[in-house]
Amino acid sequence: MGLAGGRSRGVSRRQLLAGVSACLLTAGCGGRAPDIFDLNAPVSFASSARSGAHLVVMEPRALSALNTERVVVREANGQISYFAGIQWSDRLTGLVQSRIVQAFENSGRIRSIGQQGDGLKSDYILVTDIRRFEFFAGPEFAGRVTLSVKIVNDSNGRVVSSRVFDAEQPAGDNSGQAAVASLDAAFDTALQDIVAWTLRTI
Repeated sequence: MGLAGGRSRGVSRRQLLAGVSACLLTAGCGGRAPDIFDLNAPVSFASSARSGAHLVVMEPRALSALNTERVVVREANGQISYFAGIQWSDRLTGLVQSRIVQAFENSGRIRSIGQQGDGLKSDYILVTDIRRFEFFAGPEFAGRVTLSVKIVNDSNGRVVSSRVFDAEQPAGDNSGQAAVASLDAAFDTALQDIVAWTLRTI
């Protein structure tokens, strides 16, 4: 790593520690392969709503800081970083899309469900924005998920209904495994609400 201009060509202890910290947060300094984690789709649902519609799930939209395989950490001061040594099994938008489809399939209460690109006939389209999918690192530890969802009539492009889903799950500590578990649980709660709301709407 080259040195910026200055009077001294030595590297201070503060500069060294900063470099090591950045290396750990981005998991970009080599070492063992990261542990890979998945998100789960719910398999049981409290709502009994059903729909005879054909639904297609678009790939969600997200800011580039979220649309990555890395697990996002937000500090109390708002600073964003990433866990070292762990990652999701896919980019977040693709993973969330797959689990939304799977959740509807698991419910068994919709006529047909597919994702964008499957070539399926659709009555409605589910459009999702991932606004938050992060582990909050203090003062209390928690996984936080916020999804903005719109149901669009595919025949005329009109928004039938829209809603923001917030879910939070406390974590016992700030380890990578605790972070992933809390995010998975928060996502599960959000998905159950999304499925129930969608089936009641269409």
